[in-house]
Amino acid sequence: MTALLAPPLSDELRRRARDLDARLRACPFYGRLLQGRLSADEYAAWLTQQYKYVRLTSEITAGLAAATRGHEDPLYRDLHAYASYEHEEEKGHDELLLVDLAALWKVGRTEALGRVERTPTAPAIGAYAAMLDYWLRRQPLAALGVALALETLAALQSDVIYEEMKARSGIPGVERSLRFFRAHRAEVEVEHSSAAAVMLDRLEDPAARSAAFFLANAALAMFEGTAHYLAGLYGRGATDRS
Repeated sequence: MTALLAPPLSDELRRRARDLDARLRACPFYGRLLQGRLSADEYAAWLTQQYKYVRLTSEITAGLAAATRGHEDPLYRDLHAYASYEHEEEKGHDELLLVDLAALWKVGRTEALGRVERTPTAPAIGAYAAMLDYWLRRQPLAALGVALALETLAALQSDVIYEEMKARSGIPGVERSLRFFRAHRAEVEVEHSSAAAVMLDRLEDPAARSAAFFLANAALAMFEGTAHYLAGLYGRGATDRS
């Protein structure tokens, strides 16, 4: 009797990212972001919270690169090359969000950063940051799950947000505050998520696979929790148009 093989872990995490995409479209706040219907204040609120979790990315990729450095195992050599490349690719994306916010607020970068730091962090992001510290020390290969989950979500949404906000928000000069989404366009994120999937599916250690699965789901929960946090702050919003 032939044993049934489980589908690749990457397939399951991609499915969960697609499921979240569907739920986010029904979220009162995030659904309006995808429709290009946020006000300037609401859009700034989303970019602010994005900055607070995107700036953690360098810790994730650096931790994975450090954990895989100097190994003789071919898998670890490939993981190190992957992590080093991702670290360089993601470098400065938090700064890109500050550039977008500075343009939106019509202030300099330093003032934009000050406003961001004075803004309360969504509870889901705070919990996620604390969790990352644990996993990067105990099982840094879990970073592969985060990369796959969030890059899959970005591939589904970034182009939509860019086009809809530019076309429908009515925010003066909004295209100058969409650089982050343009940098994460689908063609880029599909390539990145595919690379993460290849690395993830090569993992054989049950502990590493379990950690990657757990942290990927935590990252998706963080994203969804942040969207609902802002939905609570802004309700249906001034820009809820029929």
